Amino acid sequence: MRKIITALTFTGLLFLAIGCSSDDSSTLPPPPPPEPTTQELLIGKWNIQEEGEVVNGVKKAFEMDACSTKDTYEFTKDLKYINEYHETTVNNDCSTQIDDATWVLKDDQSLLLTFIADVLPLTTITADLKITRLTTTELHLEHIEDGETYYLLLKK
Repeated sequence: MRKIITALTFTGLLFLAIGCSSDDSSTLPPPPPPEPTTQELLIGKWNIQEEGEVVNGVKKAFEMDACSTKDTYEFTKDLKYINEYHETTVNNDCSTQIDDATWVLKDDQSLLLTFIADVLPLTTITADLKITRLTTTELHLEHIEDGETYYLLLKK
């Protein structure tokens, strides 16, 4: 009888030991990282994909030559804006020009660029840009100039 009690006790303890293993299913997964802010998404160097005019709500792309496809738009952490654009010369070479400005977000859908003209007298020129799409790899901007709406499609 003692052997039966010992065997039952041993079997019971064995089931308790196996059945009481740690339960990993009750552990919560770590929270996802926070979504990047508009400013964090905007920072970086963007390459032109397309630019054009919006006419009656329809985007009409400008024809881009080999030089203008090299254009870049950079937004830095210290709020500097650098537009490197390229023009075709009479020799069919690409001439590089750079416009510098500062930038600030007005809200999550618009930003303000401020340029200092390098002609005398020094004047300040601002450009109000509407952000119509912003992801980690795409930036779509629109701006109004002389009553006409223009757009830029950029990619990182």
